[in-house]
Amino acid sequence: MNHELKILHKKFTEGEISRQEFRTYIEVELDKLEDELMEDAITPDEHIVRYNELIAKEAEMYAEAFQPHEHI
Repeated sequence: MNHELKILHKKFTEGEISRQEFRTYIEVELDKLEDELMEDAITPDEHIVRYNELIAKEAEMYAEAFQPHEHI
């Protein structure tokens, strides 16, 4: 994962940027990734790895924090 994505993810988890801002960044990065693949700037294997990293970060955006609780 690139450094910029790590910084933005940290800002998102700390509430410094909105979910929409983070989502927009992910969409832009996915478009760039697709362009790089089409221009043969990256290999298909590298595309898969980077794509999966972006999708994993996007999924974290929707995950709710786990709160331990006691069942009665």
